[in-house]
Amino acid sequence: MRGVFTIDPECPFLPSLARGLVESLGDRLASAVVLLPSRRACMALRDAFLANGDGAAMLLPRMQPVGEAGGEEPLVAGEGWIAPAIDPLRRKLLLARLVRRQRAAQGGVTDEHAIRLAGDLADFLDEMHTEEGAARRGWRRSWGGNMPGTGKRSSCSCAFSANSGPMSLPT
Repeated sequence: MRGVFTIDPECPFLPSLARGLVESLGDRLASAVVLLPSRRACMALRDAFLANGDGAAMLLPRMQPVGEAGGEEPLVAGEGWIAPAIDPLRRKLLLARLVRRQRAAQGGVTDEHAIRLAGDLADFLDEMHTEEGAARRGWRRSWGGNMPGTGKRSSCSCAFSANSGPMSLPT
């Protein structure tokens, strides 16, 4: 499989990964995306690149944590901080109403479950908006119509919420 590499278990993982990426990608290193389990792993890989490069300037790949809950929201309003367009609680309740409507045909959900799903949906929509408008470009096209059943339902739910959610939120 192209683009998948293995590292011997006896080797130190992050230094070996950094060295291998530099050797295999060379000048294309900055165009790579490395998925890691946490932000801490991303910082450790950045340090491994620094140690591997002997202080030389280099453009690093995009290092994306995939295994942590929560976003990168600032804890305090500061410079560059923009207030949300709608109160977060109101948004969550409106999304919960959309979730309940969407799930009514499938047997419905409890209020507690709808609110939990609405929170997850709000986080997902924020992340999609942050990631260069991926929701607007359409994530279904990457599956080429071969999405598994659960993915189809999730994709339909996301498309429903992404398309109808903002229209029903007050401005």
